[in-house]
Amino acid sequence: MHVTVLREDGERTFLVVFEPGDRIVEELTGFARDRGVTAARVQGIGAVSRAELGFYQPDRRDYDRWTEGHQEILSITGNLSLEGADHRAHLHVVLGAEDGSARGGHLFEGTVGPTLEVFVVENPGREIRRERDEDRGLSVIRP
Repeated sequence: MHVTVLREDGERTFLVVFEPGDRIVEELTGFARDRGVTAARVQGIGAVSRAELGFYQPDRRDYDRWTEGHQEILSITGNLSLEGADHRAHLHVVLGAEDGSARGGHLFEGTVGPTLEVFVVENPGREIRRERDEDRGLSVIRP
């Protein structure tokens, strides 16, 4: 993973370029931890060689999960926040298949294929905090 600071003027913008084989959620969480990023938005494009996605089922308070093989990342979006003392990357993706079809959902983890290019826009000095909401069975942002 390679990181470049593109802008620092109230917000700080990073360009994060992943290498083949990098684990997306793991690497973005480490990026946030190493740089003290506690409030940021994420967006990007690229490809995965493998991805584990999920769709939340509120009646069961759990995710249906499935795995996709090589796909284009048509869009990856989300945020970087804190949950307790831990940094957290919460990401959703839309993946495109060779036949032009698309599937998407919550990204549990993905392995970068040829490349992944992500912009991280941080609000320095701010924190986004998540905490567990037992009624929903999810960790949610508490403004």
